[in-house]
Amino acid sequence: MEALHNKLALDLLKAYEVRSLSLAHQGLEVFLRAGENVILQGSAPKNVFIILEGAVKIFHSTLKSSDYLIAIEGPGEILGEVEILTGELYSCSVEAIENVRMAALTKEDYLQWLESDHDFTLLINKIICDRLQKITKRAATHLSYPLEYSVLKLLKLLSNDSNSRVLFVSKGEIADYLGTSFRSVSRVLSILYEREILKSGNGTIEIVSIDTLNNVLSAYEE
Repeated sequence: MEALHNKLALDLLKAYEVRSLSLAHQGLEVFLRAGENVILQGSAPKNVFIILEGAVKIFHSTLKSSDYLIAIEGPGEILGEVEILTGELYSCSVEAIENVRMAALTKEDYLQWLESDHDFTLLINKIICDRLQKITKRAATHLSYPLEYSVLKLLKLLSNDSNSRVLFVSKGEIADYLGTSFRSVSRVLSILYEREILKSGNGTIEIVSIDTLNNVLSAYEE
């Protein structure tokens, strides 16, 4: 599934590059600094965005003012493609966690691209299917394995999505994502730091070695 996600991201970047070259002018691009939002939950959809450089976090805010991390995404991810079709308000906010460059497509441009390019339409369908499979797999993981496995699996997923071993994610966000307590996540992370599987940074968690992390996950899966 990770290989598929990476391929889909590369295919989307290539599709955007080819389309940009075929147009008479370069499409609109948006530049963000860390902490800035490109999408606000509850706002009306006006654009579809494709991340070209950098990474963002996607989160959902509840009526009790709690933020729940949905994903961390990097280059090759498309944002807002569902709401622009359904007309529903954005269900999540998207915030840059580092400098970000992204393409911004109007609704008209996006719909025209879908209608005129069968390969692009098929690619978007594959991307949406990949997301649905992730959601199903995540739910099964939470029910079947101990918390350490779920934490490592999440960090691996975030690393794969952002194409980086250094993750801008907090203990609280991990706890919210996994539906568990802050204390439980802190305890698991402390053990993983001691075993030098992970390394704590200034507002970041670093995967010391992807190979070591994979070995730990494999041991649980045997």
